[in-house]
Amino acid sequence: MIADGALVNVGGRLVLGPKAEKRFGRRNFIAGRRDAFEGVLTPGRGGIEVEDGEIRWWTFAGGRINATLRHALEAVGGDWKVVPDNFMVRVRGEHLDRAAFLAALERLNDPAFWEDARLWAEVAGALPNYRLSKFQPLMPEWVEREVLGRFLLDVAGTRRWVAAGDSAEPPLG
Repeated sequence: MIADGALVNVGGRLVLGPKAEKRFGRRNFIAGRRDAFEGVLTPGRGGIEVEDGEIRWWTFAGGRINATLRHALEAVGGDWKVVPDNFMVRVRGEHLDRAAFLAALERLNDPAFWEDARLWAEVAGALPNYRLSKFQPLMPEWVEREVLGRFLLDVAGTRRWVAAGDSAEPPLG
């Protein structure tokens, strides 16, 4: 099975890779996307755009990892509003600027942050109440929250993704 962010990551590598047109065709589309991201994306963790009071972090990490990054950034950012999708994480907040965001990313690099059981229990407790199984009403509340957390979030995968940083796979090309 392909990991959640694998295909999305390939999309990011296509945009970054210098020989992507030769390898995959669709010259105009890929070249246009690459031009749009010129000066924004870097290998490893995508790139950061600061514009109109918001930060767009182009992660190309996939939905579950970006959803997990959302909760992590909200935990370290305080009043930040974080909206993830498959390709990026959009952040807004009153006390948000590039320096504060980079400081938050440094906190995410700390392995102790990802091992904070209390923090992740609170995050799991705040998740919406999805129905995943017909047996869900029979589960103790803590089991139900853990199942929801594992289905909607990927703490271990996000921790690995953050730790990979600049040593992530180089772009195609």
